Amino acid sequence: MKKCRLFLLCAGIMALAACSGPKEWTPQQREQMREQLRAYREWAYLQNLNDSEYMLFSDNVAGTLEIAYPNYTVFVAMPGMNDTVSSVVITQIVQDITTDARNMRHLFPYDYLKSRGILPDGMNRDQLKAYYQCLANKINNGYVSMEGFLWAAMQNNIDSTVVGQLQRQCAQELSLDMMKDKQKKEGEKMDRKQNEVKKEVKKEERKENKK
Repeated sequence: MKKCRLFLLCAGIMALAACSGPKEWTPQQREQMREQLRAYREWAYLQNLNDSEYMLFSDNVAGTLEIAYPNYTVFVAMPGMNDTVSSVVITQIVQDITTDARNMRHLFPYDYLKSRGILPDGMNRDQLKAYYQCLANKINNGYVSMEGFLWAAMQNNIDSTVVGQLQRQCAQELSLDMMKDKQKKEGEKMDRKQNEVKKEVKKEERKENKK
């Protein structure tokens, strides 16, 4: 009887160990996931990342999946595995964009916006930063969530007319700001010239007085 109980206890422990499985992925399994994530490279935002940026992005996605599903074999056998990976990819994109609004440039590259006549050529870094911050704010305010916007963008279901309006609104606002900044600089330049003229006039007056 004791031997039977001991056998059942050992069998239970072995079954529990088999169910729990490994606590982390092997290097080969991580590499397999990175290879699978290459299929997402053509998605909006991701297609404009360079190789180093995409490698970092893939590592972040794979790391999130490994924490949530430490048993790789069980994870890849799940019926909804692909949907789970897509969901984590979307979440990571949202985190990237909301962490730094400048990452909106990967969704709507500067060259693309120039080709559509939305932005002019020769914009500097500060101007582009201000533009993408404006666009990020308008999209956040125009959609229920950034996740919803990105899902629509990935599925090509986004209303290009609405987004185009937001892009042009930011371009117009930035144009006004640039114009005001230009007028301010021109005004400051004119003030400097006037001050220089006044100094020259006073200088000539002093010379006349000495005579």
